[in-house]
Amino acid sequence: VVCGLSNYFVQEVGFDVSIISINTSESAPFFYLDPTVKVDHCNLDWHYQTRNSLNQTISSVMRTLDADILLTCHSPISIGVLRNRHLFNGKIVVTQHCAFDFESKKRRLLNALFYRFADAFVVLNERDKQYYHKLGCRPIVIPNAIYSRIGARATLDDHVLLSAGRLTAVKGFDLLIQAFAKVANRHPNWKLCICGDGEDADSLRQ
Repeated sequence: VVCGLSNYFVQEVGFDVSIISINTSESAPFFYLDPTVKVDHCNLDWHYQTRNSLNQTISSVMRTLDADILLTCHSPISIGVLRNRHLFNGKIVVTQHCAFDFESKKRRLLNALFYRFADAFVVLNERDKQYYHKLGCRPIVIPNAIYSRIGARATLDDHVLLSAGRLTAVKGFDLLIQAFAKVANRHPNWKLCICGDGEDADSLRQ
């Protein structure tokens, strides 16, 4: 999402864009990133990240930030930014890139407590908009983008459906398997291949 948004703002809008990556050290992004986008790494290890360490990192970044707009893409970081908004003179746009029921009720209430102070708050769908509106926020809806396909279209000669991701309930691989089961008997020459790892790996294999 971050790479896609950065590419859009550079290539389509003509903005200068920098990414501040909280939990990474120097490394190249996995997805394509326009070479004009600057990436700064804060090198905060998320395994040992505490609320205080995250807030200290965010506040130190915001003290020196020279930008017109700061766009956030992750709940704990968004809250940290809004806690320190007195350090930043530009506009703050909070974007929520997971459905509200992915997070705990406590987290959603905490989000709403802070998100109402953002200059703009973006959610993925109308359901989330209505939920946060009831909590006193004024979100707008912008669904996650679908980017142009890269590479050649599959020939379909191998008869393989490939799905990759984190093997956890929120990703819905259990639903994918159930759906494929309805297709497999009618099309026995097709296979479903799932690549990934996670806490549901054993149950999904079963």
